[in-house]
Amino acid sequence: MVEKKLLKYEVARANLEKKAHDDDLSEKNMLHSIQMQKRQDAFRKMHENKQFMNEWEAEGRKNWKQNREARAKEIARQLYFEDREVN
Repeated sequence: MVEKKLLKYEVARANLEKKAHDDDLSEKNMLHSIQMQKRQDAFRKMHENKQFMNEWEAEGRKNWKQNREARAKEIARQLYFEDREVN
């Protein structure tokens, strides 16, 4: 008789334990999903930064080459005029 009365509480306890387990599993899955999303975002951002740095470096090299050529032309022009003045 007492066992019959306790049976409904045992069923309720079992249901609560199952719900708690399911909720815990759901929370773990959600946390894992969030962590994976953050990781993917970090990889994407790192790739974007690397691509930007490569473009920036390429532009810098191009500008450096243009500046070097302009300076060489200016030096040649100055030397030409200095030679003209001396002679």
